Amino acid sequence: MGKQREAEVWLQAFDQHIAAARERLGRCLSAQDTFIIMKIVSGKIYIYGDLRSMGGPMLYQGLQLSPPPIVKEQIIDAKLLNRCVSLSELGEYSADHVFLINYESNWLASGESFKAHPNWKKFAAVRKNQVYEVNPDVFYGFDPLSLKLQLQEIVDRLSSQL
Repeated sequence: MGKQREAEVWLQAFDQHIAAARERLGRCLSAQDTFIIMKIVSGKIYIYGDLRSMGGPMLYQGLQLSPPPIVKEQIIDAKLLNRCVSLSELGEYSADHVFLINYESNWLASGESFKAHPNWKKFAAVRKNQVYEVNPDVFYGFDPLSLKLQLQEIVDRLSSQL
């Protein structure tokens, strides 16, 4: 396409934005904080790792924020995109911060929200009011514009909560 130079300039500038964001977040987050990406869709709960979509590459690779050990072991180290978990397993995936991509809020047979389930209420992030419902349209993609918007939304959400 003849745009290699422009792409290189954009990538360098974007790397600088990520570095500045890491520095900013490093001043307001604890090094022990854990972060998880959860997508609710079609009556299922998916936990995401650091591959391709739902903000995983930005959260875990770009910003170098830490997942809970179970996410690192069962999803990231296993090189999986995501893992579907049941409500009964949900408590095992607790984290200090949850980035929630909620395509469906009321899907239990009783019509009640998954947020009413006791395992949801056990999450450290829920107790600390550190659950961030993010824009699914922005977090779905892995293109340059999506990455830029993900970076901005993650930093804005984390900075405003702390």
